[in-house]
Amino acid sequence: MISPDHLAGRYKADALALELRDWGDEWVAYDDRQARTHLLSAEAGEMLRLMIDRSCTVDELASALFDDAGTVESTLTPDERASIGRILDDLARLGLVEMMPS
Repeated sequence: MISPDHLAGRYKADALALELRDWGDEWVAYDDRQARTHLLSAEAGEMLRLMIDRSCTVDELASALFDDAGTVESTLTPDERASIGRILDDLARLGLVEMMPS
């Protein structure tokens, strides 16, 4: 799992290497560098889409995902923050995102 220190970092996806398709409640990501296709949850797909557009922090990702429910960065529950961390961990393990250098 991503360590708490890494939860403060910024993450980015390679826009040139990834193709994304939104199928409603799931996404498909094709990674041209690895010639692999990945089936993602709606949350993981949305996070990846956001990180293709710009580098994001965990709080920025969480705010974008939970904003519809009226949640803001300062009111994220520990479970919501942990969920974002687990998804980021999975995306990083798959090589779809990387932490930006400080």
